[in-house]
Amino acid sequence: VDIGSFPFLVLAMLYEIHSQLCLILISISLQALQILDEAILSNYKPNQMVMNTALAACVHCRDLSRAYTIFKNMLEPGNCGVNDVTYAILLKVCASYEK
Repeated sequence: VDIGSFPFLVLAMLYEIHSQLCLILISISLQALQILDEAILSNYKPNQMVMNTALAACVHCRDLSRAYTIFKNMLEPGNCGVNDVTYAILLKVCASYEK
């Protein structure tokens, strides 16, 4: 291996590792959202931290529609409500959204 190409090879390997980790994170986020949906159907009442975590999962999945649905659910009377963390995560969701 040419020593001059070593930095390029390292960067290429790091990029590949990053890409794989992103796919894993998306997969885990989708699974977490599915588990939350099942729990809610079983009459589980999630607190604000759980719902904010679900919103954060939408960042990784780039799912603006799902994030909006979760946000509306949080605002409904009798549900957990929103806080400054919720709004910060919503900004991340919007920033990560790609058409």
